[in-house]
Amino acid sequence: MTGMNQWGRNVEGLRTHAQKKAETAAISTAWLYGNEDLKQRIMHLRTQQTPKAQVKLPVHEQASNASKEAVIAALRKRIKELEAENRDLKQQVEVAYGLLAVQTGERS
Repeated sequence: MTGMNQWGRNVEGLRTHAQKKAETAAISTAWLYGNEDLKQRIMHLRTQQTPKAQVKLPVHEQASNASKEAVIAALRKRIKELEAENRDLKQQVEVAYGLLAVQTGERS
């Protein structure tokens, strides 16, 4: 095991903390989550406690309406180009199938 330090992992602090938590409540988390009613209550309370993080960008980093509209216009143009390309490719496939049908029909 070259490259790793020679000390063992010190997990005693984690174990001690976990034991203190279990002793404080006098029950295990497995028991809590094993009881479906308690589990649902815990999940419900967690959703209420967790604030929804809203990231506010500074004004100088926010996109202006004009830049948003430019992006939207560019995306719409790209969609139209891709739709046209898709139509052309479908037509090419139809022609190829037609040629294949003609070739197959001539052989029989």
